[in-house]
Amino acid sequence: MRCLGLGLLMALSFQVVSPAIAQADTLLELSTSPVEKVIAYQGQGIVSRKAALNLTQPGNYRLRITDIPLNIVGDSLRVHSDDKNQAEIQNVQLMPLPPGQENAEIKQLKAKIAQLKLELARNENKKSINERSQEWLDTYWEQVSSKSSGHPQTKEWQSALDFLNHNQAQILESQTLTRVQRERIQSELVEHTQKLAQVEAQGTHKTQAAVVYFSLKKAGPLTFKLSYLLNGIHWKPSYDARLDEKSGKVSLSYYGDVEQQTGEAWSEVDLSLSTAVPLLNAAVPILDPWVITDHMPPMQANRNIAPAGNFRDSDGFVSEEGWDESPEHDSIFAESDVQTQGLSVLFAIPQKVSIDSSPHARRVSIATRSFHFEPAYQVVLKLSRKVFLRARFHNGREQPIFARPSSNKRDVD
Repeated sequence: MRCLGLGLLMALSFQVVSPAIAQADTLLELSTSPVEKVIAYQGQGIVSRKAALNLTQPGNYRLRITDIPLNIVGDSLRVHSDDKNQAEIQNVQLMPLPPGQENAEIKQLKAKIAQLKLELARNENKKSINERSQEWLDTYWEQVSSKSSGHPQTKEWQSALDFLNHNQAQILESQTLTRVQRERIQSELVEHTQKLAQVEAQGTHKTQAAVVYFSLKKAGPLTFKLSYLLNGIHWKPSYDARLDEKSGKVSLSYYGDVEQQTGEAWSEVDLSLSTAVPLLNAAVPILDPWVITDHMPPMQANRNIAPAGNFRDSDGFVSEEGWDESPEHDSIFAESDVQTQGLSVLFAIPQKVSIDSSPHARRVSIATRSFHFEPAYQVVLKLSRKVFLRARFHNGREQPIFARPSSNKRDVD
């Protein structure tokens, strides 16, 4: 009776545990998710990257993407699938990589370098064998020549020549093949060593993983798009103005000087430059009451009687930082609603852009516009003998012109 009860208990336990094991998440790891798109702001940027998979069967999966930068802003990470009918995302987490874990790409590069070094060592051995074979053949030729200095037999002489020609041809062929292989191995070794140094240098900035829990409904190729807000991205506008008095036009070229120090290089990405200020979890500010009356009611101890700052009826409000928020300044931003993004402007760079992570800015071209101008000449007597030409033009386009220094040129006949 006890044996029967024990057997029944074991069977019940197996039936309870077995489905849990069958539904366990399959762990996948992806070490490379290339950056596809960047929207640059002032000091920050939204980076979008792609994680591509090819799964052979439906089920529950846990994907760990290990090349995510560490300095992501707050909880800005967002993940979505191109085909919602194919995969359903259940959860996304940012997790630190285990201590001492090496990037899969670094492992592959180190293994390839070790293989190339082994091939190079074998090539050197083959080179040494060829050199010794050539020395032996030269010695043999000297011996044959010394013995046959008198009247050599034709048959023996022909046999020696055939032997020498056959072996000399083999040695020369082996030397040529060995040299070509050595040059190829050395070239690949230099290439992979440089690639390893680049990946290891970037690896200090990629010390966390994005873990995506999802259910796959049907097998096949699957792509996830990841986006997040990242620090270390800056851009500023610059201009190149060219004045043509003959045509009466000013040609103004727009440029964006982009600097990124995110720790990873951008290769062939879609770049956009925005004047907006990204905000996470923004909330409407709460104003403290300021009651104006002939009798001051009792206020709570943590309330301010009046707001701090300077207030001028004629000039508008001036904050503590000294930024004048008068209507004259607001009109500049109100006119810059190019792509119906409120008061912000978004410049989409038409061509793919590659920018390394460095303190040096990369200039990208935005557009070139022409304007009719009104000339005006100015002379400052006693201070300069030069006559200064001023060109005034009106920007009636939706694309704004920001207050930045420009490089000025004048076309003359």
